[in-house]
Amino acid sequence: MDKTTFRTKTLLSLGIALGLFGLGYVLISSRKPPEAPLIQKLEGYAQGTTYHMSYVGPLDAELGPAVENSLAQFDKIFSNYRPDSDISRFNTSTSLDWFPVDPSLVQLMQRSQQISAQ
Repeated sequence: MDKTTFRTKTLLSLGIALGLFGLGYVLISSRKPPEAPLIQKLEGYAQGTTYHMSYVGPLDAELGPAVENSLAQFDKIFSNYRPDSDISRFNTSTSLDWFPVDPSLVQLMQRSQQISAQ
């Protein structure tokens, strides 16, 4: 093999190697990095304080109002910070007469009596 053929083959091999390296670099560098998980946050006011909730996933337009509604309903029954809540009315009542309360408060009171009797 003469010097010119050797040099041509060497340059051709080097060109192919650099081309493959360049192609690999372009393919690797053009890949998008993995996306960070989407953290959604909800916050509001309940039970005389604030709440902050975080979850991973897509935004759910119905979740925020559902959480607010559930906490507002819980607050209306069990809040010690609201004078109009069922439990506040029960605790401050001096009457022996019956008055309407949410069934979940009745269940809580019944369970409390069961635990107290043990």
